[in-house]
Amino acid sequence: MPYSSEQNTYKPVAPSKAWKTTGKGPHATVMGIAVDLAGNVPIIHRGPEVRSMKNLWSFPSGLHENGLTMAEQLAVELDEELSLKVPRNQITGLPVYCEQVGTYENIVVGNNENEDDWHWVISVCVILVANSHAYTNNEPRKCDKVIVVKSHKLCNHLVLWSDEVSGSSKSLVWTPNLGEFIDAHSAQIQALLKKAKEAAWSAIDNDLLSLEIMPAPAPNPRI
Repeated sequence: MPYSSEQNTYKPVAPSKAWKTTGKGPHATVMGIAVDLAGNVPIIHRGPEVRSMKNLWSFPSGLHENGLTMAEQLAVELDEELSLKVPRNQITGLPVYCEQVGTYENIVVGNNENEDDWHWVISVCVILVANSHAYTNNEPRKCDKVIVVKSHKLCNHLVLWSDEVSGSSKSLVWTPNLGEFIDAHSAQIQALLKKAKEAAWSAIDNDLLSLEIMPAPAPNPRI
């Protein structure tokens, strides 16, 4: 199993031989719509110093490494980028909930010889985290802003945020094709966000997850 209970970390499966890759294909990437029991979802702003897709909004993401499942890779990325912890089943050590929404592509051609060309194939998942508000921005050069919104606001791509400089509310400008992906999969995203919270309560009820690591629930947390 890729999960190491002794070190409480995820590690790639060690292959008997080198992983077979062409080295010429697009970059496989995982992206996480992370939600906690209170329905909070973190969204990040890619700053002006990041290598690609500057000054646009996205969810936490990263390249998919050989030997890690999508859930395990997202657990790594969420911890590295935002110090967000993915609750794990106390028996299996696996994430309590992670389910794929779908996949979309980004193909970006640089405007000049100094800008790289990129091709990503991005798998988007809904994944349960312990507490979305307990984040720490560990990569400020990559992500210069983090906001936390309620999950019901992801019913379409028109998510508003308050600009601290101007004091006005603005719609998020997403990375290419992500807004369209959210719109096309809005019903599925909402259903999986609900399933994530249901999975958390089920794990708690069956003593597979401690409520101590989750945020304080609302008065009627299962409604």
